Amino acid sequence: MKILAVDISSVFRRAWEAGHDDAFTVARSRAVTKVLDAASGFDRIVIARDPPYSLPDGTRCVSFRRALYDGYKADRVDPGEAYREQLRGTVEELRSRGAITFVSPRMVMPVERDGWAFFGEADDVLSSLAMWFQEKRGEEWSLRILTGDTDLWALVDDELMIDVIDLDGKTIMVDAVVDRFGVAPPLVPEVKALCGDKSDGYKPFEHPERSANGGAKAGIGPALAAKIVLSAVEREPGERSGADGVIRAVLAATDPGCELNAPAILCLKHHGHDGLRLGRQLAYMRPDLQIDYSSVLEEPRRKPIRPAAPDVQDDAPVAETRPAPPATSTALAVAQSAALAPPARHSLEPVNMGQAIDLAKWMDGSGLFRKNLPSPGACLMVIGIARSIGMPVFLAAQHAFMVQGRLGWSAQFQMALVQSHPTTRRFAFVNDKCNDRAAAVSFERSGPHAVKGVYPFTIEDAQKAGFLDGKHSGQWRSRPAIMLRWAAARECARLHWGDILWGMHAPDEIEHGGMVDNPGEFPRGMVVEEA
Repeated sequence: MKILAVDISSVFRRAWEAGHDDAFTVARSRAVTKVLDAASGFDRIVIARDPPYSLPDGTRCVSFRRALYDGYKADRVDPGEAYREQLRGTVEELRSRGAITFVSPRMVMPVERDGWAFFGEADDVLSSLAMWFQEKRGEEWSLRILTGDTDLWALVDDELMIDVIDLDGKTIMVDAVVDRFGVAPPLVPEVKALCGDKSDGYKPFEHPERSANGGAKAGIGPALAAKIVLSAVEREPGERSGADGVIRAVLAATDPGCELNAPAILCLKHHGHDGLRLGRQLAYMRPDLQIDYSSVLEEPRRKPIRPAAPDVQDDAPVAETRPAPPATSTALAVAQSAALAPPARHSLEPVNMGQAIDLAKWMDGSGLFRKNLPSPGACLMVIGIARSIGMPVFLAAQHAFMVQGRLGWSAQFQMALVQSHPTTRRFAFVNDKCNDRAAAVSFERSGPHAVKGVYPFTIEDAQKAGFLDGKHSGQWRSRPAIMLRWAAARECARLHWGDILWGMHAPDEIEHGGMVDNPGEFPRGMVVEEA
């Protein structure tokens, strides 16, 4: 069992800050692409979410750490509703692709605030998941955490096969943690408790020494914090620690016989008795959230699905799960994943109408697409459709054709759209019924339009539709088995997923006028039953 756990707030914020446009949902596409790229080869995607911005009654959802420290993340600017809307859409799209999502339950804190409800953060959920993983893990299990937050490096454990992959694609194992913080992963919170966390709003401890001019030095950083922590917890009898000078400087101003460890001494000297305790409470993630992770073990699959995005809904902060559709087994699955993946971070996607028009002119001027898309207007139409479904523009252009003044799309593209939709439970060729004379598609759709069955398409059907004559007749005569497969796929897709394909037709259909979205007669041999 290989589990990819995602700190979705961290992933999405990076995508959002890289530049966004609300109309084209670029941030959402970047975030989904980042997760799906990282999920290659994993059996499960687990999404850890921060709680919603507010409850239905208007109560503001805040981190439980705000009950401990008013200044916690107090300087962070609210990114606004557009940010939250795209983040919700990102989570829903990943759920539609088989991901399982979890949020913290509401927490009872000794301090109450009017209009506030306290919750754990995504970090706390991931820490809780790591504890569950340690208890349940079996042979060949692994847990990888996708995040840009170094707090989660505290969970890395090479022996338990727990690692972190940062947003630049670097895998973080124990050696990388030691190189960064100077301590093993379990001691990372101790280091952060001393050196503070600028992004979270709590300052580092004051340096115990003075500068050359007698002023205070900068606050304790990770390197010095690591020396202090190691001198307190890892020093062997008779061994001199690299932090001895600092320790002696502190002890000289306190009781020489004090048995407290170095962090406690710093705390008492500079911040009072509660300083270190507060730092630890802010730095340590909570492993004791009561969350049921059993859904992670249900029906594990080798690869996550990549369907399209459903409508957005902001759920209450409870554990969530949605059954994932089965994986496709056809060779098209690989091409489908590439063709329908939302635009990658560096895919040169337009984010407004001006950029779309400029790109359309460039595409036309290059001459590379002119055979299929003969004008800038045709290129602009393809760009608009591609952006509306979160598909890379250049891949869409490869599947688009202008025929008799209409825009046609390849059968491969149409089949990929259907296979990737959340309602599709099965859409695959029946191999033993596919040959040079006929082809068949086995299909099943869930939801309000639930249906399942087998859809056949014969060479006689192709002859009747006029496909064996005209511009594309050569392919039909030289490769009938392939052409019959694609014809069966697009006919079946349009019949039962017409609301998804919105009147899309293949070039040969447009050429022969065979553009029927709701055929009046069903093919002979078709078997259909309610799903």
